Amino acid sequence: ANDKPAKRAAIHRALLTGSLGFVGCKAEPDERGDRKRGAKRRRSEYEGARGLRFSLFPGSGLSQSPPKWVVAAEISDTGRTYARCVAAVAPPWIEQAASHLVKRSYSEPRWDSKRGEAMVREQVTLYGMVLVGQRAKRAAEVDRRAAREIFALEALGRNDERIQAPFVARNQRLIAGRDSRTHAISNQRGCRTFAPIRPRSALLSGLATPGPAVRDSRTFATPFARHRRKSP
Repeated sequence: ANDKPAKRAAIHRALLTGSLGFVGCKAEPDERGDRKRGAKRRRSEYEGARGLRFSLFPGSGLSQSPPKWVVAAEISDTGRTYARCVAAVAPPWIEQAASHLVKRSYSEPRWDSKRGEAMVREQVTLYGMVLVGQRAKRAAEVDRRAAREIFALEALGRNDERIQAPFVARNQRLIAGRDSRTHAISNQRGCRTFAPIRPRSALLSGLATPGPAVRDSRTFATPFARHRRKSP
């Protein structure tokens, strides 16, 4: 048995695992809503799972200062839909507890020259509720092939100043001639990727095509340096 009192956050996180359907996010004020409703009533309204809308029970200790996210032990409908026995929670707790239920989508693939790798935007939802809006994520963690293609096109073909390689100028000429045929495609995860380039340089061709390792500046540097040492 645990002889020490549990912290409030630990208790709330434990309750989440069995109450994911009773999670809610405080609703944004609706300017088109009924103006006769009091501001206090609007402050305690929440958007829950699968379009459910509820309010904190007036006797709740959180009704005077409603948190952004809550989890309830019970949601009842007595003319109005009320959440009872509510506790404040945080989106990272929900995301962790519902890791097997959340849906992840990706957008805005881009080359980040400062990081030296391809990045995307990640959105995480649970039962229609947005837990994470626009979180930056490494493209290689989502789709390694797409990350390699973005690296080949943007870093090796568009003259990224951090990439020091003798064939970059040649790549630029090749890319300029192929721009009319380069097009965006969509992968199965909903993340936009770019059609791969096929340069004539033997070294670049080996690194730019879908291979097992090279997908960013870091993974490119070592094999390129090794190749340069071997070359006369």
